[in-house]
Amino acid sequence: MKIAWENVLDPEDAEIVVLGCTNEEGSAFEGAAKGPDAIRKASNEWLTGEYSDSMPFQYSPQWNSVKKKVFDHGNVLKSELFDFVQNITASKRIPFVLGGDHSITTEILKAFNEEHKNISIVYLDAHPDFTSRETGYYASVLAEANEFENIKLNKSVLVGVRAATYHELENIKKSKLKTFYSVDFVDKGVKKIFSEIKKHIGKKFYLSIDVDILDSAFAPGVSDPVPGGISSNELFWLCKKLAELKPVGVDLVEVIPDNDVRDKTSMLAAKLVSEIIASFK
Repeated sequence: MKIAWENVLDPEDAEIVVLGCTNEEGSAFEGAAKGPDAIRKASNEWLTGEYSDSMPFQYSPQWNSVKKKVFDHGNVLKSELFDFVQNITASKRIPFVLGGDHSITTEILKAFNEEHKNISIVYLDAHPDFTSRETGYYASVLAEANEFENIKLNKSVLVGVRAATYHELENIKKSKLKTFYSVDFVDKGVKKIFSEIKKHIGKKFYLSIDVDILDSAFAPGVSDPVPGGISSNELFWLCKKLAELKPVGVDLVEVIPDNDVRDKTSMLAAKLVSEIIASFK
């Protein structure tokens, strides 16, 4: 099954290439491997359908229609992700990767070394993922990215944090990583936060989204839920505005269908995919 917004049959014609990576080996939890296909299924079963006279329909994104040429390659292994993403970026296309656990982001960022220099990251997550005492798993992504020559963590942004260890807070301070906590959305509002993000990041940035940035009321189907997250409308608005700035790549990770309630999280993730790809200029 392909994502519902695929509109070209040849990857050579695509501007955005969707990949699924079913890896969950880098997580302490099970179920992320089912995420990519659950998002695709939700896009087809919840956001498309037929009228009573068998006429097909598809719900449109809120601000724009999908105008970019989109190709869904299907799922790849984590060991294949580097080569796939490198080929996509070398041909000036934008990779949109559906996870899988958050450790896949490390492999994606490695692949940008040849084509993109001085990349900042906009990292949306309830957890900082800045544990430098261990490597190769979902909680070490930013620690590993901090070692990459092409990543500028002091020009990057961590958004939505509300479950950080003291060790991670120390790493954030040392690296000068600009951080917005979930409570900042109450104090500042999403528009002010976006304005500060836009001023801080460089021209080239990568967008990484862990769905646990959301309050569990909106997204129960995650691996490590934390109370007090942001709302789905705040996430939609923020991601749409970030997409207008044209990130060099996007990933959306940690959807756990087995933990979901009536496909609520999978449907939200599918809707978010449509909102992002429709907002690329």
